[in-house]
Amino acid sequence: MITFENLSEKPSAFKGGTGVSVAEFEELLEKVTPQWVKRERKRLERPNRRRAIETGA
Repeated sequence: MITFENLSEKPSAFKGGTGVSVAEFEELLEKVTPQWVKRERKRLERPNRRRAIETGA
């Protein structure tokens, strides 16, 4: 399986596959993660949700 950890060890392959360097990707990840977490929490806490958070598919 291709993971960030594995691919980041090969900077030229990482840039070829993503179009950005490992450092640029990490910078983007720092900016985007808080926003993603906030929106994901909002999605999971919607009132019409049938299952509690983290209780299966």
